[in-house]
Amino acid sequence: MQMSLQPSLQKCMSTPPPGRFLIRDRRDGRPVFRLRLAVGCRVCVTALALASLPTGARAAERMGPPIPKSVLSRLVAVETDFYKVYSDLDELRVRDMSTRLDAFTRDLDARYDFLARSRKKKKMPVFLIQDPVTYKTLGGQAYGVTWGDRIVVLYSAAQRDEFWHTIQHEAWHLFAHSLIAGPQGLLPGWLDEGLAEYHGESLWTGDGFTCGVFPQNRRVRSLQRIREGRGKDFAEFVTVKAEAWSGIENYDQGLAMMHFFLESGNTNYVHAVHVALEQASKGRSFDKIFEKGFGRQATDLQKEYADWWSAQTEATLDRVYTEATVATLTSFLARAHGQGQRFATADEFLKAAREGALKNPPAFPLPNELLKESLERAAKLKTWTLETDPKNSKLPQKLVLKMEDGSVVFTGVFSLDPKGRPSVRVLVSPAL
Repeated sequence: MQMSLQPSLQKCMSTPPPGRFLIRDRRDGRPVFRLRLAVGCRVCVTALALASLPTGARAAERMGPPIPKSVLSRLVAVETDFYKVYSDLDELRVRDMSTRLDAFTRDLDARYDFLARSRKKKKMPVFLIQDPVTYKTLGGQAYGVTWGDRIVVLYSAAQRDEFWHTIQHEAWHLFAHSLIAGPQGLLPGWLDEGLAEYHGESLWTGDGFTCGVFPQNRRVRSLQRIREGRGKDFAEFVTVKAEAWSGIENYDQGLAMMHFFLESGNTNYVHAVHVALEQASKGRSFDKIFEKGFGRQATDLQKEYADWWSAQTEATLDRVYTEATVATLTSFLARAHGQGQRFATADEFLKAAREGALKNPPAFPLPNELLKESLERAAKLKTWTLETDPKNSKLPQKLVLKMEDGSVVFTGVFSLDPKGRPSVRVLVSPAL
């Protein structure tokens, strides 16, 4: 919707008529505007900044302005698997943010490998800038802009959650428009915006992202509309272009639909979403994309969707945050294991984590801030145990959380590739 940080995908962005604003206020009801520019440049602004939007944003060229060598030489430069990141922030913070950017790109590649096999790994320059003067010199406009040769983002520590949600939301769009929609960028809104919101809300856990997050404020709004029968008719909704979307209602319903399709436990619906993506890549009409994917009319699904959402409880929907906590701590456990650390109990592991005694390999480091956040959530959960293979203590340990009410067990498991890069999964099962 606003800022974009996916490297090799910006060249295929769709381009509505110059100067067209789309009002989109997804997360908390605050209005957010996207300005589509004349030749494929994308800018984000908030309502408060709209009046001061520079006139150049309305007629920007595809390539950004020349970058003075004197400016570039002052910036920290970090090259990653997918990006060339430049910033006036401190190097440690830049490396931490670069790690997350790479992780999100890698996660999309893995989830949609049936579409991403041919994706070229061209490294896109990304500028994360906090100084307004430097930001403007680099071609920055409003809070973030994607040019044909770079991405420039105005960093704000005060709006961290929205900052990352926006990046992840937009990264999906660029991914989709490059690999799925082709040069015309035509995707139905429920598919494009629904998946952008689905991934935009996902939680970074160190070695991946936990999806299925539906924040409480959005959940309350959505459930109220569903229960009152105020949701938009599916048959009409699935034919709306993403470019025509506006208003919090569309974004909430798009997220609610995708959450139902991907999180209800019906594997046929997960497969249907993948089929719909494949059909979209072949240029099928919007109604046919849905029908081909799901094998039924959109209206037939609406009642099932409404019934499923009405049956959801707060506890069930909040489990995803617990899963993310287990995944994050398992990522740190995996790194410690790879560095030769072993722990007799979960309490010993958590104590070492709190005291900063976990080994964090320089090749695959994770930020301390991520560990601190997960430890704060972990302190409210119990009971934690650590499982070690009785026959071979060198095998990876498992981090286990059994919920206090005895209803669910979360088991974090990991493996290490030959280079020591962890792969982490969380198994969720009913307690025995």
